[in-house]
This record gives sequence, structure tokens and C-alpha cells, in this order.
Amino acid sequence: MERRLLEQSDLDGALIPESYVGATLAGASIREPVLGRLQSYARRMVDVREKGYGLYLYGKNGVGKTAVAVALLKEALRCGYSALFVTAATLVHEEIAKSSRVCDVLVRNRLRDVDFLVVDDLGKEHRDAGGFAIRVVEQALRERTAQGLCTIVTSNVDPKELVTLYKPSMAEVLKERVVTMECLGQDRREGLADAAWDFVREA
Repeated sequence: MERRLLEQSDLDGALIPESYVGATLAGASIREPVLGRLQSYARRMVDVREKGYGLYLYGKNGVGKTAVAVALLKEALRCGYSALFVTAATLVHEEIAKSSRVCDVLVRNRLRDVDFLVVDDLGKEHRDAGGFAIRVVEQALRERTAQGLCTIVTSNVDPKELVTLYKPSMAEVLKERVVTMECLGQDRREGLADAAWDFVREA
């Protein structure tokens, strides 16, 4: 497949956050062998889409999970696929807003239709006592899996903890077409904080 250059409208349409627009796999801080596997995923984007394979990227804060997820999303766009970035909190928010008829219908529909969807920060969405949020997230993942669409999830939650944090059915949905990878690396936010302090001291 011929790759194309991305335009700002592509990034805007995919709702990629401004702070991650420049994200690349080459600049990722995630250690091998996971980085190499992510690069292989990007190179085989056509086969990945055909099979509907997704990723569950988990690890500590600041190691670059969101950055590599966005880098993969950008590669999907270059290959001509539709793509969208949302947080887990957005998934829940859109479903709540639907009941009050003030939701972004376009975003809600695209959540279920795009070739590649990044769900960022699974586990940080508000989870109510009635289990509404859990059902929303699981249903979205279940629908996409059934359609053979690719979903890339980032989270601080170890896959073993999904059963207790959500419920066994959530873990089962992810097992179908999602490859789990633990992301290890240096917390890049520490370096950013040091740079900020150095800047202030020089002022």
C-alpha cells in the first residue's frame, strides 16, 4: 500500500492531542524487545487491519505508551485507514451525553466504525457503583472486536488486574484479537520536569 503524507486536517480529524502530534516510534523511550514489536506492527499495517489485531499497552506513567499508540495511529492514517484517538473517560462521557442528546454524534458513531481506535488511559475513567462505566467500555470493545476492527488500548492496569477492576468478560474480550505488551522505559516526564526547573532557574 502506498503511504501518503499527513496533513493537519488528518491529525485534527483523528482528534490527536496537540502534545502528541509529533509522536514517532523512532523517538519512543520504550525498551526492547517491545519497541521492535511495535515497529513490526507498524510495518505490517495492512495485514494488521485485515486480521483486526489490536494492542493492550500497559506500564507505569510516563514511559511513552500514549506516544507510541499515537505514532501507530498516524501510521494507519498514512496507509489510508480511518483512525480516532479517545480517552476511556471520553467513551463513558459520550454514552452519558447520549442519554441527554447533547453528545457529539459524529464521534460516537466513529468510535464503532473507524479502522483503528486508540483508547487511552483505560482504568482512569470514572467507575460508578452501578457498573455503568464498565459496561460502556466493555461494550465498545466487544462491538469493535466483533467487526474485526483494530483497537489499541493504553493503561496502567496489569492485565491480571482487569478481572478484579472490571470483570472477567472484559479480559476475555481483549484476549480475542488484542496482543498484550508491557511497556518498560524511563519516565520521560522526569526529564521534562528537570528541564522546566532549569528554565526557571535561568530566568
